Amino acid sequence: MKKKICVIAPGGAVGKVIIKELQNYDDLIVSSGIVRDTSEMLGYDLGIIAGIGKELNIKATSDLDTSIKECDAIIDFSSIEFSMKVLEIALKYSKPLACGVTGYNEDQKEQFNNASLSIPLMYSDNTSRLFNIMQEAVAYITTKIDDDIDIDIIEMHKNKKPDKPSGTSKDLTKIIQSNETSKHKIETHSIRSGDIASTHEVFFGAYGERIEMIHRAYDNTTYAKGAIDAAIYLLKQKPGRYTAKEIFNL
Repeated sequence: MKKKICVIAPGGAVGKVIIKELQNYDDLIVSSGIVRDTSEMLGYDLGIIAGIGKELNIKATSDLDTSIKECDAIIDFSSIEFSMKVLEIALKYSKPLACGVTGYNEDQKEQFNNASLSIPLMYSDNTSRLFNIMQEAVAYITTKIDDDIDIDIIEMHKNKKPDKPSGTSKDLTKIIQSNETSKHKIETHSIRSGDIASTHEVFFGAYGERIEMIHRAYDNTTYAKGAIDAAIYLLKQKPGRYTAKEIFNL
């Protein structure tokens, strides 16, 4: 039997791609797409919203409670405020939750951590497999360089991305700082322009040379596929907080 996936914010930049990509899975099906009750997309077919060229005979709804109750797993790329409501209902019905929303404060992160005692849960600032591999490489380089190396992080996103710097760039900073011998000053530079999907660059600068590590997402497909992989993984797990690295077996 196909597992039913509830997609939060199906009209969002990543949500649309999740709807589209789910059509390629034999064992998964979109069961619902949740929008705000003030959304212009309310009542529209999810296939039309996602632009996949056909109707799915599933209308966008604002009925969060019923949709989560009837699904097997949830994928959420909505907003901070709305995702906290999603978390509450996911707990109510003990549903696995893969969340790609960024910008949470410490109190909100703690609410997710507490929820993971009851449900299988992943919240990640970046669901790209290749980016998570790059993080491993950055961590390795940081253990090998001297204190006189300058480190800069440049992150670029669409002009509508609200948080600055991005959650992903904050994760990169934490990875570099986690090396206890590191005394590097890390400069982060944020760019919000046009419809850039996502770019993260890490520069290790010395006199006469430098290392550049760059991850570029050409569109949001990589994040959608990573989130779907997360949902599949969580469906098989006991309650707990899982990371992208566990999901990608890194």
